[in-house]
Amino acid sequence: MKRFLSVLLALVMACSLIACGGQAKEEETVSKQEEKESDSSAEGKKTFFINPKNIGPAYWAAAEKGAKKAGEALGAEVIFNAPSDADSSKQISMINDMLARDIDGLAVSPNDANAIGQVIESAIDKGVNVITWDSDAAESERAYFVAAETQERLGETYVEQMAKQINEKGKIVFMVASLGAQNMITQVDAAKAYLEKNYPDIEVLEVYASNDEQQKAYENAQNILATFKDLDGIVSFAGAESPAAAEAISEAVENGQIEKGQVALTGFGMPSLVKQYVENGIIERFCVWDPGVLGYASVYVLNEMSKGTDISTLTEIPDVGEIRVDGQNVYTGVIEITKDNINDYDF
Repeated sequence: MKRFLSVLLALVMACSLIACGGQAKEEETVSKQEEKESDSSAEGKKTFFINPKNIGPAYWAAAEKGAKKAGEALGAEVIFNAPSDADSSKQISMINDMLARDIDGLAVSPNDANAIGQVIESAIDKGVNVITWDSDAAESERAYFVAAETQERLGETYVEQMAKQINEKGKIVFMVASLGAQNMITQVDAAKAYLEKNYPDIEVLEVYASNDEQQKAYENAQNILATFKDLDGIVSFAGAESPAAAEAISEAVENGQIEKGQVALTGFGMPSLVKQYVENGIIERFCVWDPGVLGYASVYVLNEMSKGTDISTLTEIPDVGEIRVDGQNVYTGVIEITKDNINDYDF
């Protein structure tokens, strides 16, 4: 009996020590968390991860400048990063890595609208505010989408420009960044529907994707010119496509493959990348928005969300100007570029 009581006493003492140790450990953890929250509150600095489709193209470099400028103006840390190529699995992996850190907001331009949904949901479950920008994932749980204009209207604008240049009839091709990006899908579908309704004599022969790679876009343009001898125009839906197609057309003219003005080129373009082609007449006009404005607006929206602001009440953004909020969409506006105003833009 005495032996039993001794063993029981030892067990009670051991359990007591374990409980005390566990309590001490728990108190230490709580203390560290409170200390962290206190430091964070004192500093008041938010961290936002701005994730483009990839890093490298001038378009995303301009967007980064705008995002970083917003971070400086708002007193927030802005991390702007993405894989070097437009790969959806790599993009998702990078976002997951960032979610392991203490970020307050995520703005992602999805390479694949369907694939990105799960990681967006994971971010929201961790208490991270999530928006999309430039390219949307409309079926996801993201809070807002920051864009220049509706994707439908952009697609319609591009082909309207083309229709005017080829006298409302002819054969054209589309050049896009990706076949899986939601913005490209929506723009192309809207463009085709608009042509069918308003310009039935314009035929879309093919859609070529470059995966946002300049060299691939150039090879696509060369292939297009070699394949379609009776081509009337190329519509560019992304930043890499316009300069690549313009260079291919210029070379084809110099080589006597086509005559100057035979193949029209319009759509979206970066002024700094296509300026020479506008000045030499390869491109008559094109549509653009400032990617720096999109980057800035994305950071601004995340910052306002972190403060609990009702985004639907916003009508302008400092250093950006007037914006339009329509439901879960935030629009910053577009610009038409011609020889007359191209020198006004340096991005």
